[in-house]
Amino acid sequence: MKALHPLQASVPRAVFLAFVMVIAPFAVLAGATTTTLTATPNPAYAGQSVALRATVTGTSPTGTVTFKDGTTSLGTATLSSGVATLNKSFTATGNRNLTATYGGNAGNSASTSAVVILTVNPKNNTTAILATNPKPSFAGQSVTMTATVTGASPTGTVTFKNGTTTLGTATLSGGVATRAQTFSTAGTASLTAVYGGDTANNTSTSAVVSQTINAKASTTTSLAASPNPTYANQPVTLTATISSSTATGTVTFKDGTTTLGTATASGGVATLSKSFTATGARSLTAVYAGDAGNLSSTSAVTSLTVNAQVNTTTELGSSNLSPTIGQSFDLVATVYGTEPTGTVTFKEGATVLGTAPVSWGQAILPVSFTTAGTHTLTATYGGDVVNKTSTSPSYGQYVSGVASQTVVTTSGADAMVGIPFALTATVTGSNPTGSVSFEDQSRVLGSANLSGGVATLNALFAAAGVRHVVARYSGDGQNQPRETLINSPHPARHMHA
Repeated sequence: MKALHPLQASVPRAVFLAFVMVIAPFAVLAGATTTTLTATPNPAYAGQSVALRATVTGTSPTGTVTFKDGTTSLGTATLSSGVATLNKSFTATGNRNLTATYGGNAGNSASTSAVVILTVNPKNNTTAILATNPKPSFAGQSVTMTATVTGASPTGTVTFKNGTTTLGTATLSGGVATRAQTFSTAGTASLTAVYGGDTANNTSTSAVVSQTINAKASTTTSLAASPNPTYANQPVTLTATISSSTATGTVTFKDGTTTLGTATASGGVATLSKSFTATGARSLTAVYAGDAGNLSSTSAVTSLTVNAQVNTTTELGSSNLSPTIGQSFDLVATVYGTEPTGTVTFKEGATVLGTAPVSWGQAILPVSFTTAGTHTLTATYGGDVVNKTSTSPSYGQYVSGVASQTVVTTSGADAMVGIPFALTATVTGSNPTGSVSFEDQSRVLGSANLSGGVATLNALFAAAGVRHVVARYSGDGQNQPRETLINSPHPARHMHA
């Protein structure tokens, strides 16, 4: 016999049964939920990834959401903060009836979203066109491959191929992708451009483009130097001639292993002007670098002889040994050398008077001077490609002043002893300055400065008699000195007591 529950021992059976019914377990109902579904993008393209997003509202719902296309399950995702997502692509076009079913949990009931219709459109067809430039090309020459893709604003990449060999990939920009490619061997390349497609556009492959790759042509290069022989510091024209008249690119000119310079070939010819400071023999070559269609080549050695410049001497002279102020005459420089050309510069000290060309060994410069006296002059020959420079010894060129005239007048016919007597000297010339000295035979009466060409002295005579008065003009930088007797019908003056 089973033992009685302690309560059964003290409580009547009916009461005990009622008590048991009161404390029996009871059911707690789960809370209601709602599920909302979105599909992005909508519409979409076949094969394009679509984000399915289910949002479940309830009492902190957890668990999973099952996404369906009609009755077909697309997949399941776990809720996180009330949201579950699934990325899905659709290969078949048309409308899709999508739903999201929340499975519920202990506190939340299951729920299913309303149907979301997703439209799946077919991708756009595309066309890829391939072009190459240059065509044909040469081995080692860069060829630009350009793929043009038409469609619905296509993006993505294009893969360039030679037969089944991938040459490289380029990104579309504005529907165009380019790639530079070189082909090392001659022959024919079968090129295609394969567009990889994108979310809205199908893939496409261009037609085969046949690219002919020719072998580069052999070349020879010859070098000429002119003049040859030459002189130190004389410009020499180096001319490289390439056997192909269509040759382009560069030519490097060398003296032994030393690079003299580089020039661009045009019509198969490149030139460089060069001078050499050191004398002796030079071993010159021209190295053609080649271009897209021509191989490189190096000329034979051209021997260039560089001679030393010839020493020269320069002498300076004048066509007039004693010109006057303002008078034009010639300075003549004679240059001795080897058929000298060029110019001679004439100077007074550091001041340049002028420059004249050398012709038949002489340079002539017309000059004039505004001041009297000796002018110290030099002539410097500038040299030429054959002859060195030289400077003449200093040359003293004397220039005399302008001949002056002096006229002396008095204040009266006769002078009186002890009474001032005006003696006036008028000097004509080239704006004469300086002073005039008045003398009575060997006795100096006095001197007066010129003003406007006139000098006046009030002279005193101590004794009566005949006086021989002389006016002596001292001269200046532009006027010669002058001595004149007093201006009178008679060469003497009577002095009355």
